Amino acid sequence: MLGEVVEVFLKDGNPDDIYKIRVSTQNPGFVKGEGVFAYPLNPYIKSVPVIGEQVFLLKSISAFNTPGKSSSTHYYISPIFIQRSLNTNALPKTNNRSSVNFNSSAYENPIPITNNTFKKYEFQNGFEEITNLSQIQPYAGDTIFEGRFGQSIRFGYTPKNSGASKNTNWNSSVSNAPITIIRNTQNDTNRKDYDKFVIEDINKDDSSIWMTTKQKVATKLASTSVVKNTSEYTSPQVIINSDRLIFNSKNDSVIISAKEDIFFSTPKSKTSVNLIVEVLEILANGGFPTAVGPTGPHPILTDILKKLKNIGNVTAGGGANLSSEISMDSSTESSDENVPTPPPAPISGNGNNDNELFTDFY
Repeated sequence: MLGEVVEVFLKDGNPDDIYKIRVSTQNPGFVKGEGVFAYPLNPYIKSVPVIGEQVFLLKSISAFNTPGKSSSTHYYISPIFIQRSLNTNALPKTNNRSSVNFNSSAYENPIPITNNTFKKYEFQNGFEEITNLSQIQPYAGDTIFEGRFGQSIRFGYTPKNSGASKNTNWNSSVSNAPITIIRNTQNDTNRKDYDKFVIEDINKDDSSIWMTTKQKVATKLASTSVVKNTSEYTSPQVIINSDRLIFNSKNDSVIISAKEDIFFSTPKSKTSVNLIVEVLEILANGGFPTAVGPTGPHPILTDILKKLKNIGNVTAGGGANLSSEISMDSSTESSDENVPTPPPAPISGNGNNDNELFTDFY
């Protein structure tokens, strides 16, 4: 049975009102208070309709059904794709035939709703229609979830010769290798029109997470990376892209682990964890070049370096507090009063290998 949504319940506190809607089925001249109540058929995936949309109704047992007494209620399936629109598929007052002008252009070209006789229809409940929101380009075999406002999740692959309107923004030599894309965006890239397909774009979408297996993704980094050819990588990777990223640990540590190295890149500096440790080794061992020669060993830096290299012994949640373990007492410094302290000086650029570590990295 098909019905029109005429009321959506959004208040909590009453279990009978949770996700409840009121539906008009065959009632010309419907007034508030009439119709049937219905609940989502699937308790785990819910698509809340807007007023004016059409839903399918199923009648089945209710919570009050007992062995001695039969009790039933209505359940609804998500709105049907009447308007072919991502944002709304309302066709209001369909059941009130007497108010419709059948000679109206609405029945010659009913899509989208804002182009027909219901242009000034108000959806209520704070919902506002977006008339030009585009939908994700599908490929044969895809599983796609889309929200009404520009969100999407694609479980896809890399089709070859698909014949689709849009080609993928990723490449792969293995067409059936899986790719999962989570996207959240509403800008010029996906507001082409309701009947135009768009494809995910990691560089233009507002926020996205890409999980790949063997795909190349042409990611434009905000700052030139010390890692070359990031867009040529074809092994599994996860790419997170947005205007800002926040990683917050509410109760424990933020743990970043890499088999090779961890790189950092900003407009003013480019470095890596391994390089920082190498620099500390040079300073601790006294190999840093100055105008009067190497600086000589520095016991405090040597201790710091030792702690940094052994930080793996700290268990998660234990906290690594280097400052509490490293003695900053002056007695830890060189006891040879006859050894002069070299004055600070700029790097001489004399071709020393250690010096090249600082001058040639970029």
